[in-house]
Amino acid sequence: MRFYEEFAEKYDRLVSLENRFKRESGFYQRLFSENKVRTVLDCACGTGQHVIMLNQMRYKAKGSDLSPAMLRKAEANSEVHGVKAEFKISDFRDLTRNFDEKFDAIMCVGNSLPHLFSDKDLTKALRGMHRLLSNSGILILQQRNYDRLVRLQRRIFSRLDTRG
Repeated sequence: MRFYEEFAEKYDRLVSLENRFKRESGFYQRLFSENKVRTVLDCACGTGQHVIMLNQMRYKAKGSDLSPAMLRKAEANSEVHGVKAEFKISDFRDLTRNFDEKFDAIMCVGNSLPHLFSDKDLTKALRGMHRLLSNSGILILQQRNYDRLVRLQRRIFSRLDTRG
């Protein structure tokens, strides 16, 4: 946790919101349109970039994160970008304690799930996400294969790239 407290101020220098918007907005627009998504929870929101982007795209997006420093940065980023978004401190294993509403989409991206070291914790997190999804809701998970990235010495992989 201390790592994220110190990393919060540096994170946005690695990935700018503007670049993320250019790269990812079309993907989310298509996915959410196809699935009639209106409400979104980013349950490992970090500095809030996805929450801000999705609110700018007219979705009602909220964020949660375990790190108070990341959420302080998320709130500051929201203000800078003129977005009113709700952020809550929450471990993604305990989402149902902090949210009592259903979402059309829940996302846990940025390689957050590997922070859980046991099957029990992973199961608890996924069950909580499931409980907060609307009946036709979608779950978006991301996990990067860093061992593969290091082995192949590549920074970027296409989603269709299965070599290696």
